[in-house]
Amino acid sequence: MALPAALRELPGDLIPGRLAGASGERAISELVFERRRSENMAYCHTLVSVYSLHRSMYADQEAEYLAGPGDYAAAVAARRRLSAAAEALQAQVSTLLRVGQTAASHVIEVAIGMVERVPQVFALVGRNVISAKAAETALGASRTLTAEQVRQFDAALADRLTVEYEVLSLPAFREAADLLVKRIDPEAVERRRSLAEQDRRITFRPAEDGMAAAFALLPAADMSEVSARVEYIAGTVCDADPRTVPQRQADGFAQLIRGYSTLGCLCGAEGCKYRTARYAGEPDADGAVTRFITMINVVVNERASWSLRRLRRQPPVGLRPTVIRLNPPNPGPVRAHRIRAHRIRACRIRVPGGVRADRCRARAGARRALGCEGARVR
Repeated sequence: MALPAALRELPGDLIPGRLAGASGERAISELVFERRRSENMAYCHTLVSVYSLHRSMYADQEAEYLAGPGDYAAAVAARRRLSAAAEALQAQVSTLLRVGQTAASHVIEVAIGMVERVPQVFALVGRNVISAKAAETALGASRTLTAEQVRQFDAALADRLTVEYEVLSLPAFREAADLLVKRIDPEAVERRRSLAEQDRRITFRPAEDGMAAAFALLPAADMSEVSARVEYIAGTVCDADPRTVPQRQADGFAQLIRGYSTLGCLCGAEGCKYRTARYAGEPDADGAVTRFITMINVVVNERASWSLRRLRRQPPVGLRPTVIRLNPPNPGPVRAHRIRAHRIRACRIRVPGGVRADRCRARAGARRALGCEGARVR
């Protein structure tokens, strides 16, 4: 095969030796597969080397400390040495692998787990049966299993991938690992979820060209609420707004942090009623105040044109008018004429957990969530 001009300009050691002689799609595909096998084997060699470095610089000293006598002064000195050794190990791995401190700590943890907890699954990476990401997924799934249980998990998962030779995508692999964990220890999945909640965090870091990046690891319920609010605020513009949906969502997230409830349209039209961004609690361009109660969006209409007589005469479809008296400093009556949720059908609202409530229970729950007193239905 004649190499393309772009490849001929690369240094010779970057081009696989068999590539120039490969002809046809099949030969090149086999070469890609072999390169991937070599990368997986190199990954295994790297983790084994990191594990050996961990034993040499830290673990052997820790074992000696744990086996020593219980003298207080000696224990304090040993703990200081171990702390310094752990920092030195992390710095060494960070320098050798050209990664940051957090990534180096993660590599050390993965190396220890692969060698000591799931060695059979780890070996499948070197044989190019699974990817390194899949092996790390299996390691994470087994985090709450005991030493005896994790050996059963390791053997069962390796048998499924080799004896049955089942090729799984990463989501299917994760599900298969979870099912094995649940079969070995039914309570392990719940314990793992409790541990996962302890890992919740949000981090910010600078990016290139004046940008910055944010990463959030939150419980699914909290992230669903954030997503619902961002999606709502991103839609508070007219159809002529020039931004894409991802751009409006990014701007909406920033507006949400600043305390706004609407985005502010950038269409440039003088008469656009969505042009001005409004703070949370202010009526929007349609005269409605939007309050989010967990997963339910309650729209409280404060327009003077809506009278109780009109509501009684022509109530909105599927919901009778409700008079809500708020706690001070808003003692006056506020008229609520509709409740919108993620899914609403006729008079029934689908609430989190798949539980359906009738319209009276839904209105009562919304009033309690708003902190209302003296509410009554006419």
